[in-house]
Amino acid sequence: GTFFGDTLSLAAALATIKKMERENVISHLHNVGSKIGAAISHRSGASLEFSGIAPLKKIKFKSPEIQALFTQEMAQQGVLCLNANCVSYAIKEPEIQMILKAYKHTLDLIDEASAHGQIQKYLKGSVRAQGLRK
Repeated sequence: GTFFGDTLSLAAALATIKKMERENVISHLHNVGSKIGAAISHRSGASLEFSGIAPLKKIKFKSPEIQALFTQEMAQQGVLCLNANCVSYAIKEPEIQMILKAYKHTLDLIDEASAHGQIQKYLKGSVRAQGLRK
């Protein structure tokens, strides 16, 4: 391998693995993801749907406008969430509550706007262009 001689990287990797084992990081990620997932999974429906494992809930949006509104509103609530709910070891109870509050605000707004066909009304910027297609 390219990095066989790079003992600093190997030492960092070993230290990371030891910390992950010592502090039960994987279990923490699943617990945090489960708490958030339990609160949001019932919100799957007409506008978006959640899928995947607890620490990585993917979000499938029904339209680019809904994704833009979701990203905008989550960011305004202090949560960077583009198309997946990814958790980290740094997320503790205060952050979980902030994330849940942001989801509630955002999903309530999306439900209201979708019900009245007014997603564009709430967007403060342009919708991201779609990627290349066949």
